[in-house]
Amino acid sequence: MSATLTATEAKELLRLCESGRLYEIDAWIRAGRSLTVPHEVRKTPLGVAISTGFHSLVELLLRNEQSQQTKNDALRLAIQLDRPALVDLAVVCGADTRSVPFLDVLMTGERALAAFFLERGADPLTDYPFARAFHQLRAKTTLGSYLDCRRSRPEVADQLQEQADMALRQFCQEGSLKWVSLLMWAGASPRARGPALDDVDHIDDPEWHTTAFHEACAFGSVEILKRLKPTRADDLVGMLERAAFSVRIPAIVIAQSGHRDRRFWAS
Repeated sequence: MSATLTATEAKELLRLCESGRLYEIDAWIRAGRSLTVPHEVRKTPLGVAISTGFHSLVELLLRNEQSQQTKNDALRLAIQLDRPALVDLAVVCGADTRSVPFLDVLMTGERALAAFFLERGADPLTDYPFARAFHQLRAKTTLGSYLDCRRSRPEVADQLQEQADMALRQFCQEGSLKWVSLLMWAGASPRARGPALDDVDHIDDPEWHTTAFHEACAFGSVEILKRLKPTRADDLVGMLERAAFSVRIPAIVIAQSGHRDRRFWAS
């Protein structure tokens, strides 16, 4: 079944898939007819079957599909359409979990799905998927997936920590007290230096590196500064300069006078 169908044949096969004609499609395959549609036909049999959610038809097509790329595309579509049973089926039938960006998995907000992919070799590091998911999805389930990954992949704990720290700097930059608090709870460090998520393209340029303290001062949030719990040993001069540069009066006052207020400083 390696030959490509004509446009007319492809339309007929797609019509059968859209109508859910399982037995006719099975007969099509048994007759040795191809499942490969020409490039000019935008739909594919698997894509149509996954869109309808017809599990038995998806299984039939997957088990008779020879193209690894087509199987991988089916896996990605099942994730996009939030069809977990079809995700599992695609993997069982040979789709590669590593072919799907892990960010796409995290953006479903499904902790069990993220664990499923991690168990099968998904890449939690390339393009900072956790940092991006924290910022784009803003769902607490992402925190659970992050902690799951730290436990199951201790060998990449440092790189995962960098993603949490990066997201913390971003949320300080934007003044999100809720997510600053959640990331602090998950172990993000306000003292770690590096770029915020928006500046990740400059990750190798020290001039773009900052800390959550500095970003909080730039935004001017006293509440966030208190949540970060700076100590007298932290970079007060740098914090003051950042607040002054951004003309954030509350943060300037904190940076100038906080050392005299024992209630402000962490022990």
